[in-house]
Amino acid sequence: MIEKEFNLIREKWIPVMKEDGTIEEVGLEDVLVHAHEYLRISSELPTLDYALMRLLMATAYAANRGWLDGIDDVGSATSSWKQVMDAGRFDESAIRGYLDRYEDRFYLFHPTRPFYQAPIDKGTEYSAAKLIGTLSESSNKPRFFQMVSGVAKESISYPEAARWLLHVIAYDDTSAKPTVPKSGLPSPGAGWVGKIGPVYFAGDNLFQTLLLNMPFYNMILNEPFTDGVATWEPEVANVTERREIPLPGSPIELLTIQSRRILLKRNGERVTGFLLLGGDFFQKENAFIEQMTAWHRTKEGGWVPSRHDPARFIWRDFNPLLLERDEDNNPGVVKWVSRLASRGIIAKGNVRLTTTAVTYGDKDFVATGVVNDALSLNSQILSDLGRNWRVRISDSLDSTDQCVMAFGRFVQNLAVAEGEDEKSLDLPKLRSVAMEQAYFRLDKPFRVWLSAIDPDSDSEDDRIAEWERQMRSLLFSMADDMVNGCSIKAITGRDMERNAFSRLQFFKNTVNKILR
Repeated sequence: MIEKEFNLIREKWIPVMKEDGTIEEVGLEDVLVHAHEYLRISSELPTLDYALMRLLMATAYAANRGWLDGIDDVGSATSSWKQVMDAGRFDESAIRGYLDRYEDRFYLFHPTRPFYQAPIDKGTEYSAAKLIGTLSESSNKPRFFQMVSGVAKESISYPEAARWLLHVIAYDDTSAKPTVPKSGLPSPGAGWVGKIGPVYFAGDNLFQTLLLNMPFYNMILNEPFTDGVATWEPEVANVTERREIPLPGSPIELLTIQSRRILLKRNGERVTGFLLLGGDFFQKENAFIEQMTAWHRTKEGGWVPSRHDPARFIWRDFNPLLLERDEDNNPGVVKWVSRLASRGIIAKGNVRLTTTAVTYGDKDFVATGVVNDALSLNSQILSDLGRNWRVRISDSLDSTDQCVMAFGRFVQNLAVAEGEDEKSLDLPKLRSVAMEQAYFRLDKPFRVWLSAIDPDSDSEDDRIAEWERQMRSLLFSMADDMVNGCSIKAITGRDMERNAFSRLQFFKNTVNKILR
């Protein structure tokens, strides 16, 4: 019989950054009780930080079910949430009492209920290398970059295994096969967190970060959450392969969903691999229990999570994240923090909106990379009074996109002015690369400009004009540099209408027309 070993409540396995900038590993109980004393989770990957955050939020919700008792409208939810934030820390007795009650469910190794695992005896068998999320690999699919190699890939420590267990369940790709080929079992798809575009707010400390992303009300459906059970609470673990479940109504159930059935394998004090089956899944369309993703409308009229595009900076997704439109639905956490800002419950000043995700290729069959970005902006921009600011910023970003597209066309035209055979040029690629370079150059100035806006004292017209001046100047400077580096052939051109200077002037006229 497998002995109970490595209890995650008290063993050290969650890396946190302390106020002095040092990193230490602590247990589940410690990290919640002292969350106000830590700056943030600080693990091997941003996506792993996020998976750990979801576990911590689920545990805090479960240990404090009284938070949601009697919530029947958004007003009572806001008042209940404010009491917790004003306390400045999680209720120590509630956390300790809950974890003591379920202590036996938090052993990484247990005869019948290993934490976040299922006592399965079949499934796709993987080595420890697949478990390590930087990035995972199978026997025939090596990762494209490696942080560990050699013997370190063959086995990992218990703390590492506990962390990466959460990551696999959250983000696993679709490469695992059903135990019975052609059995007709549906594909569960990627892990649930891999199907969405995770968005969260970062606070001044870990307590604030967790609580800011824990609405006490479903802000998308405008209704209370239902109660639910965490995956470790039922008496019997579920081992059903590829089970479609009803859409959860509770954040506790959602945040602990078992997208995969996993059983870790060990040799001595090291984890050497694991068995894996497809686990629980639900239809992602209109799955508005999930509060930490933006949504976009399908052709059929439903809503599905918006994944992050690794080629886009977060500020280019300002609209789906921060501005309601017919084709976009903001994340529930954004709606929640907007309400808090409107009611003066969170302090005036900058908040940090963060995105992170695993990216996939080949229909989610293989993980290809990690997305991580953040945007700092004044909380009052998110408030009801800041709506016109959001509209004005959105309109200005639309103009920015048009100007960048004009720059891309200018670069295409400049290549033609060089006298090259147009059939031999990959003009769409030239335009795409030029636009990427322009967005890269605009990235830092835009972030600095946005973070400096103070809606209480600034003029919308003046601030928008300031950004457009910066953007115009930067694009014009890039275009001037390109023309200055042109050949004589491009300067003279094929004719007066198609030389470098005429193309430059046409580009500048176009930008001026867009921004007038």
